[in-house]
Parts: sequence; structure tokens; C-alpha cells
Amino acid sequence: MRHPRQARRAVAVLAAATALAALLATPAAAITHGTPTGDYGDPYLHTARITVGDNFRACSGTLVADQWLVTAASCFAENPAQGFRIAAGPPPRPTTAQFWYGAVQPLSGGTGVLHQRIVELRPREDRDLVFAKLEQRVGIGSARLPSRAPQQAEALRIAGFGRTATDWVPLKQHIADTAVSSVSGTTFTVSGASDTCRGDAGGPAYRGDPYNPELAGVHATSWQKGCFGSTETRSGSVETRVDDLIDWFGEHNPDQFIKCSTFVSFFATKAGAVKSPTNVQQPNSTLSPALDGVDYWTEWGTRSGPMPGTVKAGPDVMWSVHQKTTSTDAFNDGDLRLWTASWAEITGGARVGTGWQHYLSAANRDKLTVDEKGRIYRIDPNGDLRLFVWDTAAGRWQNDAGVVLDTGWSRFNSITAAGDGVLYARTTTGSLVRFHYDHATRTWLQRERTTPGNWSGYTQLVSPGADVIYGTLPGTQQIAWTRFDPRAGTWATHRVVGTGAQWGADHAVTLEPNVCTVAKP
Repeated sequence: MRHPRQARRAVAVLAAATALAALLATPAAAITHGTPTGDYGDPYLHTARITVGDNFRACSGTLVADQWLVTAASCFAENPAQGFRIAAGPPPRPTTAQFWYGAVQPLSGGTGVLHQRIVELRPREDRDLVFAKLEQRVGIGSARLPSRAPQQAEALRIAGFGRTATDWVPLKQHIADTAVSSVSGTTFTVSGASDTCRGDAGGPAYRGDPYNPELAGVHATSWQKGCFGSTETRSGSVETRVDDLIDWFGEHNPDQFIKCSTFVSFFATKAGAVKSPTNVQQPNSTLSPALDGVDYWTEWGTRSGPMPGTVKAGPDVMWSVHQKTTSTDAFNDGDLRLWTASWAEITGGARVGTGWQHYLSAANRDKLTVDEKGRIYRIDPNGDLRLFVWDTAAGRWQNDAGVVLDTGWSRFNSITAAGDGVLYARTTTGSLVRFHYDHATRTWLQRERTTPGNWSGYTQLVSPGADVIYGTLPGTQQIAWTRFDPRAGTWATHRVVGTGAQWGADHAVTLEPNVCTVAKP
């Protein structure tokens, strides 16, 4: 997919905002006096053109997750003038959402993914809003959910695929500046030189970076001043608020707040050599290697010189527990070394600790793990779970001795960090137990949640974050993928996603723990 070009400034100069009286209940349909987006749908390429039925109705919408968009519920109502309430489930008429409508399509293929069926509707009862699920992931990124409520006189930008002042069916999305004129419980009003028109209903009011915008509101009704075919002289539009619905979005889409890279970088070490097999997104596919378990790889070759000992990856760094190989070796067994990891190489290796030799043996190497924030957790020989935090700016540990978070972990033979404070600990009998520690409050949010299945068949368990687990199967030189749903308490079906010598018994495996992160606005 072609990358967006530099943002261009809209050239329209808008009038001062005016207070709105009660608006006509006319669904917003494109933007009057707006500016069309570029040849490649940019900026604001997250806006969708929605077609209900066989051209029964046209609306707009906003992609807010890879497989979900938000739009107006009234777009799916038989008669919007009688209200916006609709039933949950499949749309009553076949409905499609198209991205980059009227723009040059990507040269690398995958055009079909930009034209998606809407397969499920999750409406709100208290406002003209619906969360709509697409048939498959789109893979062009998404607009961010709002971080705050709209503010009086705040400058926003409205967008949509509806009519303009001169076009009945414009081929491109149009955008225009506007300003907030009033805010109420579930709606807010905007006014300026441009109004929304027929076909804009459900479209976005954006704030911030055009290439990484935040959704501030969703078009509801408008006077449609200046729209093609309208003689209305009054102006202004009503927007539906979404800033108070963050948890609601998360309830319907468990992946709403998960952000993943399109590749997963593994590090397989043998005799000190570090190779980097990388699980990548397949061409013309929108499946996420981390979230979906994809059997598609590239080999980056050897990434560094010798790193003998136990190696664990962190965010942009590598940690190694050194194993002395020669009498002239300047480092000792158990020295903890810190490396900087980049695309091209792994450099550094300064000594930042001593006395870690317990983790050099195969029996203990996986009693050590690093989470997405770079925190190190280890199971001490006496069974204490101990935390170490490196202060990068100061170049030292926050506490040289670490901090004991818990006791009684001798029953576990491995620990795997799978998120911010999320730990999976495997018992000697093969059970995998989930823990979640809140570092801000220094309390356990979850303790001792035993998950389904037996995990004895895997030698090593590693994670890119977001409760995703990869496990090595040395007997067959394979690596398998699965993913835990903390709400449902279930694992996705385990499946093999890679085969090769790097997953064999003579290799140790680690990966970057922050490939997937979870963050709410």
C-alpha cells in the first residue's frame, strides 16, 4: 500500500461559529464548500462510503478498528424520520463499506479488502450511533477513539462522501473546517462555512493529525445549507458524541485497544549466535501475524556477534546472562549484559549486573522474562518472584536488589510476560496460570487464574504481548501459536505456524515483548 503523502492544508476560510437553534431532523447526507481528498484517499483515509441495499441509501462512516466502523444507526432505519432505533444483528439490507472510494487503488494488490460487506450491527439505544462489523479486517489502520469531550469553540474537521454544493454523487471524500458551537449530553453542534449533506450521515468529525486522526463525533442531522438541491438558508449540523463510549466499544470488540506491528521479530540463539526469523504479514493479506497466527516468515540472518548464555529480548534492547567461553573472556558467568537492538545489528553488551548464573541452565533459563515496558521478572532460587526495572535515562537500576512481588513460585518451571504486568506461569505438571500485576497501585489485579489445557508438550513459551503465546515443539522443529481471551477464559485453537531448525532443541528462543500493546484513550 502506498504511504500517505504529506498533509495538505484546506484552503477554505470559514466564517465565525454561530449558535444553533433546534435543528431539522434531516439526516446529514457530502460537505458543502469542502475540499476533496487526494488521489490515494489521503488524508483521512479511514472514512468509508457506505451503500445500503441496491443504492437504497448512501452514508459515511469511520474505521475505528481493523474490522469495525462507527456510523449513524439511522442509516439502517427504514424511515429515519421516524427514529434511529434499529435491531442488532445483520443489516436489514445488504450493505457495503468502501474505503478510498473514487481514489487510485493500491498498486500492490489487495484492492478487494477496501470494499467490505457489513455483517453485523451493534446499535446504541440512547443516540443515533451503531458499531458495525466488517466481513474481514481492512488493514489500513484506523482513526483513534476520542481522548476527551468536545469543547466549546473547538476547531474540528468534518468529512464525508455525501453531496457537495455542485455534485449529486461526488467521487471523492470532501473535508471542511468547522467549530463546536454547543455541547449536550449525547450530542454537540457545529457551525461554520460548511454543512454536511445527504450521504454524510454517520461520517466523522475529526480532530488532530490528518494521518492519525481522533474521532470527535459522528454526523447526525443538518440543515444542509448550500447542498446540491437544497434551498435552506439556515446552517449548522448536529454531531453524535462518542467520547463517553470508550468502554462500550471495548465490550463489543475485545481487540479495540490492541495495537500490533505487522511483524513479529524472534531471536533464536545457538552457541552465542543470534538469528532473527521474523513472522510477517503475508502480501495482500490483512491477517495479523500476532493476533491471527500466520505461517509466513522471512529470515534476517545473524543479527550480532557472539552472545553466549541466556538471551531475553526487551523493547529495543536485549538482555543476556553471560556464559564464559574462554579464559581470556572479560566477562564472568552470570554477568547480566545490556544490548541495544536495531534492524541492522545488536550492539553494546555492557555489564549491568552480576550473580545471575542461576539462569544459565536449560532448567532455569525460562524463569526469567521481560514485559512490554521492559521490566524484568525472575523466579529466585528460593521461589520469590522478583522485579527489576532499568532506568534508561539514568543508566542504572531503580533498585539494585530488585523488589519481591510474591513468594511461593518454586512450583513454576517457566514464566512468560504477555502484556503490561501480565504473566503466565507454567507449573511442573503443565498447567498455565495467569497473573496480572498493576505496577501503578502495586497490587495484583489477578492471581492464580488457571487456564485450560496442558502445556507440558512445549519446551519454551514466549509472547509478543496481548495474551498471545507461541510455544516451541523441538521434537518436530516447529513453533505453535495461540491466544487467550481473558473475558471468555478460553484459548484459540493451537496451530503450528512455523517449521525450521531454529525451533529445535539446540536453540533458545525469545522475541520482542511489545509487538502488541493494549492502551485505552
